Amino acid sequence: MKSDQTEPMPIAVRTQTNRSVRRRFLEAQQQQRRETWRAVQAVSRRRRQSAWLALQSAHQRRATQILGVFDAEVRNVTTSPLATFLLHYICCEALGKLLIGSRDNIPPYKILQYRGTKIGLKKLKPAIHRLGSPVSDTVLETIFLRDRETAGERSCRALRNAILHELQSDHLAEVNRRITELTKDMKDFIEGIRVQSGAGHVF
Repeated sequence: MKSDQTEPMPIAVRTQTNRSVRRRFLEAQQQQRRETWRAVQAVSRRRRQSAWLALQSAHQRRATQILGVFDAEVRNVTTSPLATFLLHYICCEALGKLLIGSRDNIPPYKILQYRGTKIGLKKLKPAIHRLGSPVSDTVLETIFLRDRETAGERSCRALRNAILHELQSDHLAEVNRRITELTKDMKDFIEGIRVQSGAGHVF
């Protein structure tokens, strides 16, 4: 006759089951702690970001917007040296104007107008040095020096003006030849300003 009573679980099996349950419990606790820590860190980051955003100047907020547009568009122009050159220069020019506006207390909407303040190195260099940006005077001159017109050594500004206003073929050819050199200097300028536009910096 078969017994209706369930046979007791062997001690070894019961011990292993208890260990498995305990291990899963401890893992669940650890996971909960990790999720709680991440949530606390996320709130802390949001608070720091919110506090920093509150301190941003109008010039810095506009610089952040310009850099966002630049980052979105630069991926689309890699096959065209001219488009790459112009996009980088436009970004440099806008950021340069904002720096001058910040130094001279001119609001962004005014300094970025089509006929607003022109970029002059006498104003831009002190604005850069005031921020403690690592951008060198040589880079600034390669990009913005107005009268650097010697063929093969023209500034980005001189090349841009001749191409946009007159579509000068020799200037366009120079951009094609020097695109790597020119974009390097412009990237150095852009990234130097990007550092000053990030969290922890106000201009």
